[in-house]
Amino acid sequence: MELLAAWGVSKSLVRGVITTRMILPMMMKIESIKSHLDCEIIGVVPYSVKACSMSQISGQPIVLIHQDNIAAMSLIEIADKLA
Repeated sequence: MELLAAWGVSKSLVRGVITTRMILPMMMKIESIKSHLDCEIIGVVPYSVKACSMSQISGQPIVLIHQDNIAAMSLIEIADKLA
């Protein structure tokens, strides 16, 4: 947060997004991460290797080619919150 403050970014404007590369459930609770980072968590993007691989191969964003995938739905939800 100190670096953001040095750049003139107010703490009230900072939000976090959790991404995970593990198939297993998250090891930390969202509230613990929120407390540790001292910012609001606006979303969690779960692991989805197949959809991400297909997206990379096709050269198209996951939210366009796999809209029904849980990772894509999470990204869409985060984008809606930021709009």
